[in-house]
Amino acid sequence: MDKDHLHNHIIFNTTNEEFSYLSAKGVSDGRHFNQLRDSFNKQFHDTKKELDKLDERIAKLNKFYSVLLSDNPVMQQSILDEAVKDYGTSNKHDIHKLLQEVIIEREILRETFDKVANEYDQLTMIYEHVKERDDISPYKVRL
Repeated sequence: MDKDHLHNHIIFNTTNEEFSYLSAKGVSDGRHFNQLRDSFNKQFHDTKKELDKLDERIAKLNKFYSVLLSDNPVMQQSILDEAVKDYGTSNKHDIHKLLQEVIIEREILRETFDKVANEYDQLTMIYEHVKERDDISPYKVRL
């Protein structure tokens, strides 16, 4: 297989893969493509905000738990008052359990975030491929 034929073969396969991917997502025209891309973009940013909030909760719960493990009663009281205000408890076991729950919640959300990021990257790659092909083609594709 010569170099040009191989290049055309790769483009053909990539185009079929892209078409299959877009069909599976219900994309039939440029408007649908942009809606899907906007949807992934919104999911990405919303999920990132939630991850940031969970990171803050983990840091706060770690602080409470560390204080509970310390032997400094003066420091404990002011921090523990904050723990009761925020979480309704200052029990070491309860704080540790809450911390573990938030860590698991964050791990699950991180998996979702990674999936959304990969989907968005795939759409961006398809967009770039279509744009590349459009630049060399006499027929223009509108996205």
